[in-house]
Amino acid sequence: FIGDRHYRQIPEPGSIPEFIMDLLVTGIGVNCAYTTKILPPEKEGGLPRHVGNKTECALLWFTLDLKRDYQAVRNEIPEEKLYKVYTFNSVRKSMSTVLKNSDGSYRMFSKGASEILLKKCYKIINANGEAKVFRPRDRDDMVKKVIEPMASEGLRTICLA
Repeated sequence: FIGDRHYRQIPEPGSIPEFIMDLLVTGIGVNCAYTTKILPPEKEGGLPRHVGNKTECALLWFTLDLKRDYQAVRNEIPEEKLYKVYTFNSVRKSMSTVLKNSDGSYRMFSKGASEILLKKCYKIINANGEAKVFRPRDRDDMVKKVIEPMASEGLRTICLA
């Protein structure tokens, strides 16, 4: 579910507005451990090597499927430039990374259990890249129409905020 649209397959990169794509790739790039990465195959014709946390590797692979390079984000924002990192723990069921913007403001990127993070969201980015109010009933609708059906198919959902 990206920008008010529920995708059942990995979307074509051109179907996601550039502003949303930039937020998505930046959020994934800085909010996965920098030690987690996708490496080229060891031999020709082999599969890429996933190093680190499996879930984070899947997110990084997702950015590659979107024809974007998470490593470019990491090169632009090295680990020492991350303002604050709240590592994953089982109580929060999420991880967050805070960046300090050039104007002195801050932006937090979070990832974690959908039902937990959605309860903390009061706005959501729509298909036009605009932030719109995200009410409790909107959250309940998303859980019922997106998250629960995916979970019933044995799929794992992760919220990126």
